[in-house]
Amino acid sequence: MSKNTNYISKMCAKIVQEGGQPSVALIRARSDRTLPIPEVISVLKRWKQDPAQFEETEGSPEEPTQSKVQTLEQRVCKLEEQMSMLLQKLDNLRLDK
Repeated sequence: MSKNTNYISKMCAKIVQEGGQPSVALIRARSDRTLPIPEVISVLKRWKQDPAQFEETEGSPEEPTQSKVQTLEQRVCKLEEQMSMLLQKLDNLRLDK
């Protein structure tokens, strides 16, 4: 997703959040940068068809899902078990001397 695409889609969402209806004129008027009209039209058309496709944008932090959290917890448990086993082996080597 290009920076302009991301920027335009965020503007659309903000306009709707404020109770407005996004349009090419409104987007260009509120923009703090020059935006090519064909690009604004293209993004606005896609945004109107499916605003959800723009929800996950560049630079936005990803929320951890439950499955990712569980996977990380399992990895931590496994690493803790391995660490414990290695410490026991180290202790055994010290005792053998």
